[in-house]
Amino acid sequence: MTNKITELSQKIDGFEKYKDELSGRLDDQQQEIHLLKGVVNDLQQSKLLLNLEIHGVPQKAGEKLQEAVDEIAKVIGAPESTSDIKKMYRGRKIRDKPAPIVLEFGSDIARDEWLEGRKCDAFKDFKLPVLFSESVVAGAANSTGGGRKKNAQPSAIKTHGVRIFEQLTFANRQLLFETKKAAKECGFKFAWTRGGKMFVRKDADKKTIPIRIRDMDDIITKVRQNRVRNDVDQQATTADSRQIK
Repeated sequence: MTNKITELSQKIDGFEKYKDELSGRLDDQQQEIHLLKGVVNDLQQSKLLLNLEIHGVPQKAGEKLQEAVDEIAKVIGAPESTSDIKKMYRGRKIRDKPAPIVLEFGSDIARDEWLEGRKCDAFKDFKLPVLFSESVVAGAANSTGGGRKKNAQPSAIKTHGVRIFEQLTFANRQLLFETKKAAKECGFKFAWTRGGKMFVRKDADKKTIPIRIRDMDDIITKVRQNRVRNDVDQQATTADSRQIK
């Protein structure tokens, strides 16, 4: 019996070692998959570097995107840049919002004109006046259970705020959403993208080096843990002040 127990113990030890080896291999494979996903996402994002999205332009049947784009180009002070737009089309619709207009530029010069132009005061206050179309009224009717929306006339005018963003991959859109959410919760005043890359900054001091966010782990270690450290420092300061009193 003693010999059998010893033999079984040795087999169990062997199985434990084998299990640890398999776990190690699995961890290595998962890490490799994570890295490969990052490489694929970076390649996809590199193809979108010259693309911008215009959000907030209502959709309507028979629309002429060129007219809307020309109007926006005038507002941001880049009317000549439209000649460098290779393609323009509606992207994928996001929930109940109009699908963004995607602009594919031929050079980074024209694209940068739009990125700088969107900061001007005229564009910040820019809104598109749009007549209530049949689709808008029908949509309102469907959401209220039938009939026209109360007090809404076919000729009534509605305004839509227009915004310009870099076009991001699906993974980067999710990362940006989580980055902005964490930044807001942890007291970071700025979160933005540049060249498809995410950055955050604690305050308005431009001398402060922006923090690069590459993945969800960076959000935890560089943003959320920063809040934890600040809370600890604040508690320590409060305790010291009490001792002084």
